[in-house]
Amino acid sequence: MSSDRINGEPSFPSAAHTLPARLRRRQVLWRLAGPPRYAAATRAGLALGIPAMLAYALGFRHEALIVALGTFAAFYGEGRPYRMRGRLIATVGLVLIGVVALGAVTARVLPVGSPSGRILEITVLAAVAGVSTYVADAVGLPPPGSYFIVLGCGAALVMSSGGMPVRSIVPATAAGVLSSVIVGLVPALIDRRKPERSAVGAAARAVAAYQAAGAGRPHPVTERRAAAEAIWAAWAAVHDAGLSAKSALVVQLMVAHRDFTHTTDRTGAGPDQRVMADPGHLPMARPTLRQRLRWSWAPASHATVTAVRVTVAAVAAATIATLLGLGRPDWALLAATLVLNMGPDRPRGVVRALQRFGGTALGLVLLGGLEWLSPSGVALILVLVTLQFLVELFVAGNYGLAVVFITPLALLLGGPGAHSSVPRLLGERMAETTIGVVTAVVVLWVVLPHAHRATLALIQRRVADTTAELLAALRADPASNDTWALRRLLRFELAGLARSSVTAAHDDRDWARANGDTAAALEHVGFGVLAECWSIPDGGQLPNPQRWERALRAAVE
Repeated sequence: MSSDRINGEPSFPSAAHTLPARLRRRQVLWRLAGPPRYAAATRAGLALGIPAMLAYALGFRHEALIVALGTFAAFYGEGRPYRMRGRLIATVGLVLIGVVALGAVTARVLPVGSPSGRILEITVLAAVAGVSTYVADAVGLPPPGSYFIVLGCGAALVMSSGGMPVRSIVPATAAGVLSSVIVGLVPALIDRRKPERSAVGAAARAVAAYQAAGAGRPHPVTERRAAAEAIWAAWAAVHDAGLSAKSALVVQLMVAHRDFTHTTDRTGAGPDQRVMADPGHLPMARPTLRQRLRWSWAPASHATVTAVRVTVAAVAAATIATLLGLGRPDWALLAATLVLNMGPDRPRGVVRALQRFGGTALGLVLLGGLEWLSPSGVALILVLVTLQFLVELFVAGNYGLAVVFITPLALLLGGPGAHSSVPRLLGERMAETTIGVVTAVVVLWVVLPHAHRATLALIQRRVADTTAELLAALRADPASNDTWALRRLLRFELAGLARSSVTAAHDDRDWARANGDTAAALEHVGFGVLAECWSIPDGGQLPNPQRWERALRAAVE
């Protein structure tokens, strides 16, 4: 079990128990993190194909291709309950419309290719990259994160600079967004509970794996984190789906959560009966958007550090490409953004850089073949649909494979035929990619080099403070709305603590080994307190809160 007891007090695992295994780059470079998403890929392809073919049939031949910018929204929301999926796709779509309009207008403000025009272009794209990365990280937007938002802005800028009217770019993008929302919600007509059912099933399997690991060793931290993440994702899913506390899926998830708490802390507690009776208090609901943005507003937060690195790398890569006289500095900027936008630690950042480099090289070979074939009209639309399908098929599992198809998709939308020589075009794009990935890796090592320490210290303070506040609230009124809010906040902060601990271990293993005991102890106490919340009877109090208060003081000493 993960909570052994000595004289009734919890014993803490040391940092050695929580250090993750060293990342083996060769194993993850081209490995799929999950199975290909055929259904999602089909929807992404249809989201582009249907409106593009319709626009082409109506005579809007140029606009038929621009629709693809709006269908980038189709890459988001997979796995979410349909009620939330529609909102997320629509929200990302509105952002895409905004940045596409910004990119299109930017290209008309100053002469294209002039020094002042380049400065404005780099400034706008870097600002979009930094802000969108911060928001995506703060709210927990899954892959592909902010990348397609920056890509949409850059593609619109290139289209507009090539003579495409703003009045054509923005409405066509909006049509793509509308198509993405509709196509994304069509599966609800067949099985409207599939996403939340899948999430609950995944939680049950993760808890079973945690229980099996707990039977074999004292501190199965990796399995506990995986089970906790799966449970929290499942609670968010049933909450987003608007399920009642008495629905079969919620009851099934209650059983899994009870098993998790029993494994975490052997109190013999059953599920909280108040939860079972009150749909307004489904546990572990996702914090609001405003709360997540506010909690990440700190200089040392993961979101802020990631946004700073992305902004610096974007400006540096685009500036270097400009000074070298390359034709698409935005491509170098995009390469740097792709490497850094999900906030990787150093080993994973190097993997992402290699994936971007290798994927782009293969993608340019594919683009060269397509340029030789010179598809146009319906054939070009079908090529874009196929590329969009393949991007979505692999984007969540392996960026390297996805980039093979992102490269020709983005360049075909941006008008690769601006060069008379295809070999020259391919050579420049490869040079810009090299600049982007090298810049990203340098930034990852040089900009805020000890950020992992500051981030871990910040999240440790937050976990300690939130745990103390929760214990005080449990003493006063365990059933109050404020207490439930603190339980959700502690869950959120524990997820950040786990991520920060892993990042610190990968970035600075010796330091993490020497300084990670506090993080390990705080994570242990936080999970224990949340587990004991389930033992509070309806109208009762937390048994022996002094024990956890002493444990918290011991953890931070």
